[in-house]
Amino acid sequence: LESVSFENESKLTTINNSAFEYCSNLKSIRIPSSVGSIGKSAFCRCSNLESVSFENESKLTTINNYAFKHCSNLKSIRIPSSVDSIGEKAFYNCSNLESVSFENESKLTTIGKGAFVSCY
Repeated sequence: LESVSFENESKLTTINNSAFEYCSNLKSIRIPSSVGSIGKSAFCRCSNLESVSFENESKLTTINNYAFKHCSNLKSIRIPSSVDSIGEKAFYNCSNLESVSFENESKLTTIGKGAFVSCY
């Protein structure tokens, strides 16, 4: 499994806790606009994950604790404006993370403890 994509107009609302944890071959995922929450450890230890993108008009509000922990090949991510909370250690040890950007009119109010620790 190198890439995950969803059908147009997906009805997926949540990526559950640990849904893709330890999927070390996963390189890219495009998250449907219908997703409102990324669960705890959803992509934890996806060590080859390079690309995470979000469809336009994303409804994502929450990136939970440890969601992208140990995604050591993730280089950049653009957080949708709809996100209001990034959980504790959400991007912990994403050692190659060079760029985190937020869309205009961001609703972000909370960044959890250690969310970007060990992101050099």
